[in-house]
Amino acid sequence: MKVHFYLPAQYLPTPDLAKQWEDGTLRLLPAGGRIACSQGWIYQTWVQLKQFADIELTSTLPESGVIVAMSNSLHTDFRANDSQFVIAVAADYEPHPGAHLQILQNRTTQLPHSLYLSHWPQPGLIPRDPQRGDRFENLAFFGAPENLAPGLAEAKWPGLELRIPSPEEWHDFSEVDCVLGIRSFSKETYPRKPATKLYNAWIAGTTFIGGRDSALRGERKSELDYLEAHSLKKVNAQLHRLQVDPALRRAMMANSLRRAEEFNQAACRKQWLDFLNVQLPVRIKKWNQTKRFGRAAFWIGQDVALKIVRRFL
Repeated sequence: MKVHFYLPAQYLPTPDLAKQWEDGTLRLLPAGGRIACSQGWIYQTWVQLKQFADIELTSTLPESGVIVAMSNSLHTDFRANDSQFVIAVAADYEPHPGAHLQILQNRTTQLPHSLYLSHWPQPGLIPRDPQRGDRFENLAFFGAPENLAPGLAEAKWPGLELRIPSPEEWHDFSEVDCVLGIRSFSKETYPRKPATKLYNAWIAGTTFIGGRDSALRGERKSELDYLEAHSLKKVNAQLHRLQVDPALRRAMMANSLRRAEEFNQAACRKQWLDFLNVQLPVRIKKWNQTKRFGRAAFWIGQDVALKIVRRFL
C-alpha cells in the first residue's frame, strides 16, 4: 500500500536543506513557523521512512490513494473524495474536518478519529557532556525568548547562569545542566503543543523543569521525569533543590536516558512504521466497508464535533 506524503511546493526545502535532511547534518530548522512545521513533520518523516516503507513525496495533492498532509496545507473547504483516505497532521494548527484521521502531537488532547504520534526530536542533537559530571551551573531555554515565562530571563540565581541559545544552537546540549521549559505561569495548558523540549532534554541526558503544559504531564511517569513549577518562587525552590541534592540530579539524568529510548529517532520511526503497516490498513479496511449513509454521517458528525472541540484548543 503506497502512502503519499503531500508537501506543497512552497514548503519544500531548498536543495541545500534537502541534502542536509538526507545526510543527517541539518542543525537549523528553516525560518517561518509553517515552513519549519511542514518540513519537520512531512519532509522529515518521508526522509526517515522511505527506506522502510512504500511511500512517496509529492507536491501535488493526489486525486486518489492514501495521503498524509499537514492540516493547514489542505484548503478550508477540502473534503476527501471517495478515492482518497486522508491523514491530517494537526501539529500546532487546527484539525481538518475533511480528513479521515487526525495525527496529534499532544498525548492528552482528545479528538474524534485521532491518533497521537510523538514529534521527531531535535535534528543532530548533541547530548550533555558526561565529563560535566555533578556540575550544576548552566541552565538553558531552547526557544524564542518571548515564549519563556515572564521574569525568568531577568532572574538571578547564585552559581547559576541562564542561557537562551540562538536557533543555530538549539541542537547543542553539551554544556547544559538543566533545561527550563516553562512557557508561562498562567493556567494555560497549551493543548496543541508537543512535549518536544522534554524529549530533547531526556535524549540529552539532562534535568528539566516544566510548567503546566498538558503535553508534559501526559508523558510524566514520576518526579524523576521532570520537576514542575508554576511561579518564579517555585522555580527558585526547584533550582535550589537540584543545587543541594546531587543524588537527585544523578537519578534524574539516569532516568532521562531511559525515557529517551521512547522518543529518539529510532522510537519515532518505529511509531510511524507501526502506524503505516499495522494500524492504518485496519482503519482503511473499515472505511472501505462503510456504506454511503455511514460515510455521510461520519463527515457530518466530525464537522460538528471539531467545531465544538476547537473552542478548547
